[in-house]
Amino acid sequence: EGGVDSPRYSREAQIPVTCCCSKMQAATTLSNTIARGGRRLLHQHGSAARSAPGRTVLQVSASAAMPSVIIGGGRIGTALEQMGDGRDVIVRRGQPFPEHMTEGPIYVCTRNDVLDDIVAMTPENRREDLVFMQNGMLEPWLAAKGLEDNTQCLIYMAVAKLGDQPTDGITDLNPEGLTAATGKWATEVQTRLAAGSMSCKVLDMTQFRVSMFEKLIWICAFMHVGARHPGATVGDVEASHTEEVEDLIHELVNGTTALEGVRFDHGVVDRLKAYARSVAHFPTAVKELQWRNGYFHSLSKREISRGNPDPFPLHTAGLVELKVVRPFPKFALLFDCDGVIVETEELHRLAYNESFSAFDLKIDGVPVEWTVDYYDILQNTVGGGKPKMKWHFGRNGWPTSKDGGVPASEAEQDALVDALQDRKTEAYKRIVESTAEARPGVLRLMDEALDREDVAVAICSAATKAGFLKVVNSIVGQERLARFDQIIAGDDVPRKKPDPLIYNLVRERLGVTPDKCVVVEDSLVGLRAAKSAHMKCIITPTSSNSTPPDEFMREGAEAVVDVLGDSPPVVTAADLFPAYASEPVIAY
Repeated sequence: EGGVDSPRYSREAQIPVTCCCSKMQAATTLSNTIARGGRRLLHQHGSAARSAPGRTVLQVSASAAMPSVIIGGGRIGTALEQMGDGRDVIVRRGQPFPEHMTEGPIYVCTRNDVLDDIVAMTPENRREDLVFMQNGMLEPWLAAKGLEDNTQCLIYMAVAKLGDQPTDGITDLNPEGLTAATGKWATEVQTRLAAGSMSCKVLDMTQFRVSMFEKLIWICAFMHVGARHPGATVGDVEASHTEEVEDLIHELVNGTTALEGVRFDHGVVDRLKAYARSVAHFPTAVKELQWRNGYFHSLSKREISRGNPDPFPLHTAGLVELKVVRPFPKFALLFDCDGVIVETEELHRLAYNESFSAFDLKIDGVPVEWTVDYYDILQNTVGGGKPKMKWHFGRNGWPTSKDGGVPASEAEQDALVDALQDRKTEAYKRIVESTAEARPGVLRLMDEALDREDVAVAICSAATKAGFLKVVNSIVGQERLARFDQIIAGDDVPRKKPDPLIYNLVRERLGVTPDKCVVVEDSLVGLRAAKSAHMKCIITPTSSNSTPPDEFMREGAEAVVDVLGDSPPVVTAADLFPAYASEPVIAY
């Protein structure tokens, strides 16, 4: 079903041709179907060669690779440059994007952890030309960046040291090679690799996805098992820990098929072991967790959060044993930010009004200003800054500004709100830095929960990330924040509170069912989000919040407390999460 042994695509430089077929007839199909295996290429017209009983393949020469940008001057980037004709431009760390290179592929040959920076440095009109050469699971990251249709490659080649000739990743079961590419520049990738005597298949996305998962499973399984046996190489795992790695491969394959709908060709275990034999000297270690084993662990946490069994129990147990991940928590304590960690709502109001004044906003000639009482209504009605402004302007009319009249189109309205939000964020960060303080008891409660192995701790804020980070960095502190299991800002979700998305997302990332979660909120908007996510909620309203306690209780709050408390403490982790209890206990 589209795996590396699928008969539905041709293998490198192997185009089936009937024995009576002439070279000219065979050549008519080359542009769309040939996979150039440079190691087997002829530099003349090509020739017929027997690849299997009853089959004849045509072998052809590679054309020159087009001039390209290569980001990263390490072993792979340098190897790709050596396969070109001298017209490529290598971009090394700290160097700007070469603006004169206006077309052609952009090979990204860097570590995964700098991919955000690579996208940011690439001109927007060239981002569709980025070719990703990285190992690991890129799908979620590509989707978040809007790059899911970009060219991707699975590189099965080894370069011993910088400048060395690469070795193709052929195996005894796949002598034609395993490297593959898909997307806009896949054929160009194939051409370049052929110039360096490297094989490469061009696959459609469905086929590529199967091959991508096979390689991901190979990396995760062999690194995982090897790490459990200190000093073991990939070859040691294949030869001496065969049953252990086979069991893990089967688990990952079966779980991937069940959860992702990926159907692997028969013989996947043998193929992965064969590749291990071809790189037997490779050391083993669990690293780049987010992009490798962390992907399968995220599926485990998602299923656990939905009340389902762990689809990868062997994988999870090994990661816990290696102390790469913590055991699944029994409970979760989730904090809102504005109004809960810091009494910031008044600071937000002041920052909005500063932005409105800077833009000289007026509705029917009257300056736009949000009063304390009106902002109290807003914060209990709409979550997030931009939604607040759109809600207000939608009911009171769109304003004129220093930049012109009333915005006529939705695009102009969005542009005005974006500009106002940017100005507001800058004002807010300045105000926070000079005036903000943690609310009583919140840091104590955080520390109590962070000290519990069975309690996961997270912050889930509707605020934009720039303003939110200013608050948590200055008030919560970076050392404490580093111990949190998850921190999610409003920019990370497309729908703001009272939509429950942010709380549903965090429980999936934590691996906790909703009935084991306690949310600390300060407003009706946050309460409604928590209750829509089927979580327990404690309300600690700010001094500017006029909502009476009984209204919070009617909306489903488990408790309303004026403060979390320091001396004496009012809400404690020991009370919320007794060791004997199967669910949180709220009795305030």
